[in-house]
Amino acid sequence: MRRHPPSTGEVIWGGDAVHFEIDDLYVVPELRSHGVGADLFRGIEASARQAGVTRLKIYSATRDARRIMEFYEKLGLTPWYVVMFK
Repeated sequence: MRRHPPSTGEVIWGGDAVHFEIDDLYVVPELRSHGVGADLFRGIEASARQAGVTRLKIYSATRDARRIMEFYEKLGLTPWYVVMFK
């Protein structure tokens, strides 16, 4: 857990937000759609909240962005930005 300098993230969350970043959450294909990813995320979130985290941020690199966004939206996250390539 780290606090960013006041110039980073303050516009989005305010200067007192303690946030936790997840670079990616990966579930092997044969275990997808069985609740494994949701359980992993909820466990990470619960631990982070117990440690005083007030905001979670997750990065995900995938070609199936719609599916991933739907997955995280069901867990209560809101998309902030998307990068697209051609």
